[in-house]
Amino acid sequence: MENPFKKIEQNKKAPEHLKGKVMSDIAGIKLLMDITGLFSSNYASVAKSFLKDKKNKESK
Repeated sequence: MENPFKKIEQNKKAPEHLKGKVMSDIAGIKLLMDITGLFSSNYASVAKSFLKDKKNKESK
């Protein structure tokens, strides 16, 4: 079985505008992941502290 990746021409380069678009898309995805991560971890922390405070008030 022949390796299909060896058929790719190695001397060809992607156009600069295409490289810029790909890098821009990747940066946008990373930003979205960071925002989601910050919101998710913050939300979990708030919920945890809320439940902890509620338990402390009930035990008093």
